[in-house]
Amino acid sequence: MKGSLKVAAFEDGAFPTSKRGKCLLLGVLTSNSTILKVSLSLITVDGLDATKKLVEMVEPWKEETDLIMLSSLAYAGFNVMDPEEIYSRLKTPILVVLSRRPRRKAVEKALKKHFQDWKVRLEILRKVEKVSSMKLPGG
Repeated sequence: MKGSLKVAAFEDGAFPTSKRGKCLLLGVLTSNSTILKVSLSLITVDGLDATKKLVEMVEPWKEETDLIMLSSLAYAGFNVMDPEEIYSRLKTPILVVLSRRPRRKAVEKALKKHFQDWKVRLEILRKVEKVSSMKLPGG
């Protein structure tokens, strides 16, 4: 698949409603809709280990990964990915694709209510201040 873009995409699995425990983090390296590699890891629900785990998952694919694609910055509840740290460690561009605009005030309110370390999490989320919208065919 020489010459095609290789994308490492990530998604989390379901997690306990009690908000305790671990959650699956799935990484898939693809090229032209073909799965090349798959990696699984566990991240802590509402923890702060998602960035570290993602970096560990991509490290073996680093030389063949052209782009990292995230479906959010918050995985397993509010376990936030730090795109700047990911880029700094892997030197691979990152694209965050959201289905709708973030509700920043609601997120900030929830963080303040539920986390003693809300400032750390909010600081990471604020690193991605600029959001661009685009309409895709079919929706």
